[in-house]
This record gives sequence, C-alpha cells and structure tokens, in this order.
Amino acid sequence: MNIQSKFAVSIVLVLLTLWILRNFTHKKLNSDQALFWLCLLCGAEILTLFPALVHKASLLWGNLIPVSWISFMGIICLIAYLLHQSIKLNELRAHFVQLTRQIAFLEERVRHAESLREPQ
Repeated sequence: MNIQSKFAVSIVLVLLTLWILRNFTHKKLNSDQALFWLCLLCGAEILTLFPALVHKASLLWGNLIPVSWISFMGIICLIAYLLHQSIKLNELRAHFVQLTRQIAFLEERVRHAESLREPQ
C-alpha cells in the first residue's frame, strides 16, 4: 500500500471516528456501541498505518493472503456485535415484560379502588 492510499484510508477512518463521536454526543449512540465501533476503527487505523502487522498476523493464522484474514476478522467482529445486540434486545424485552406486568397490576389496583369508592 503506497503512502497516498494509507493517507486516504486514514482520513476516512478519522472522519468515521469523528462521526461516531458526534452521534455519541448527540445521544444517537450509547456508550457501549460507540466504544465498540471506536475500538474497531482504532484497530483498522493501526493496521492501515502498519501493514506489516497484517502480513504477520495472516502468516500466524495460516492464511497466505492478508485480505482473507482481514475479511475473516471483520466477519468475527460483526458476529460478536450481533450477539451483543441480541443480548441487549433480550434484556430490553425482559424489562418490557416486567413493565407491562406492573402496568396491568396498577390498572387492576386503580379499578379496585374506584369500585370501592363508587356508591352502591
């Protein structure tokens, strides 16, 4: 990778980092999502600036082509993110069920209190 390519990729990664930080400060991303993407972008920046690391890691992994190693690691990161989002979604669903039960219980208490107050 020549110096112009490294510079172009680094600029794109920095712009993405700034965009993620902007979305985080505007409350469009929560902290765990922002941290996940920032860590990935920092890792990509390091691999962009030091391409020898990609070659060494691909040789250690057993692949001779660095692109396949990068693709594999990208897929692993996306699967990890999907699992994380699934866990968060399950937690939100459980919280939603709990809130729904509490609302139903409170509505029943209000109906019961109103029935006691009405003249018969």
